[in-house]
Amino acid sequence: ADLNLKSYSQAVINKIYGFPLTVESLTPVNQKQVKVTGLIHWTEAISDFSLNEVNKLLRIEDVVFNLVSKNGSVVGIANDDEVVIKGVTMLKLSYLDSYNIALQSAGTQNIFNTQPLTVKRVNDFGKIDGKMKIVDNSFNYPSSYLNFFNYPSSYLNFDKSEFFLAKKQNSAISNIVELVTSAVSETEASKPAYDNLSVYQKAIQTGYIDYLSKPKPVYYLCDRNAAPIAFKLLNFPATANPLRKRQDTP
Repeated sequence: ADLNLKSYSQAVINKIYGFPLTVESLTPVNQKQVKVTGLIHWTEAISDFSLNEVNKLLRIEDVVFNLVSKNGSVVGIANDDEVVIKGVTMLKLSYLDSYNIALQSAGTQNIFNTQPLTVKRVNDFGKIDGKMKIVDNSFNYPSSYLNFFNYPSSYLNFDKSEFFLAKKQNSAISNIVELVTSAVSETEASKPAYDNLSVYQKAIQTGYIDYLSKPKPVYYLCDRNAAPIAFKLLNFPATANPLRKRQDTP
């Protein structure tokens, strides 16, 4: 892919948190900072999910970058640990080529109370995460046989598709799931060698291949609040323990 990476005359600014970045506009703030608007090539990363059908570019606006001397050159490093993705509250993708997934911000409560997704710096890597909702048309059971609903629920928050992926952390369940992680750390990506686009893309590919060689993570199922899923099976009420319900096969 042609990432169209650009550089500022006083510094190299073509990455954010290890993700490739196309700079669209740049405004100096002072001698040590600039504001950048640009496009993150966020699918050039590591993920357990299918990214083939989603928007390959996500816009960030007026992000402050610090101009830092590293290894004999000056590079732009994002000042904040988290940046809002402009105008994006949901990303639709798939898991195991069988389940339709909608990624929402961790702070989103319902369709009337949404928050934009963010890209963040976590342990020197870039990440996009949130709550992974499995949309109801991923399941082929008739509603007379299997029907999902909130537990507890009310007519105000009723949503029979409240069905989320989760990961086990120690003995607890977390329904904040990583969609993508940068294949190269922010520290590594800021080295002069990665100013060369072909070298940088090769490092991304190497990181991705290395990840594929590792055991795949196990995902569990829960509701929006990481609680048991409530459902009716042949019209009998029941719940499912998230730690006992795995979703690692179609």
